[in-house]
Amino acid sequence: MAQYILNADSLCVESTINNNTTIYEYANGYLRKTYNKSKPNQRREFIYEFAPDGVSKNLSKTTYYDENNIQGGETLYTYFINGQGMVDLHPIYHDLFESVSCRYLPIFGKFSAHLVRTTIIKNKNFDDFKYLREYTFYPDGRVKTEKVSNLDNGVFYFTNGKKYSSPMSAN
Repeated sequence: MAQYILNADSLCVESTINNNTTIYEYANGYLRKTYNKSKPNQRREFIYEFAPDGVSKNLSKTTYYDENNIQGGETLYTYFINGQGMVDLHPIYHDLFESVSCRYLPIFGKFSAHLVRTTIIKNKNFDDFKYLREYTFYPDGRVKTEKVSNLDNGVFYFTNGKKYSSPMSAN
């Protein structure tokens, strides 16, 4: 069972999932850090950069630390290819959370105004994983599918279909 505690701005400040409690810290509505309540050094830190419009921000890097305060890896995100980005009209959070279901809860602040185009996962224990994301859209601009392939050689990995359960429009 999952339990979420929200602050006055409706942002999650603490969650407990399978007896693991995570604390969430924000800056101006953007998630800045998460950490294990019983092992505070075991954490993720989030870095944002301004988009080309100079107003919106996009998550650019997540850094992971273990309980001994040693950096274990990082994930880098880009949103623009050849200067072109796609606005994320109906965001679903990045794959950052322990529970898949909480990816759909709008309680973790802002991550980006644009759709992720590339993801590079770096870890000291294995080679980098580099992904390219391509999208198809419903007529109203919501993501219909997300195709993920290898950024270096184009090898196809998988396609995710996106379903929305809101009154915006039927799928």
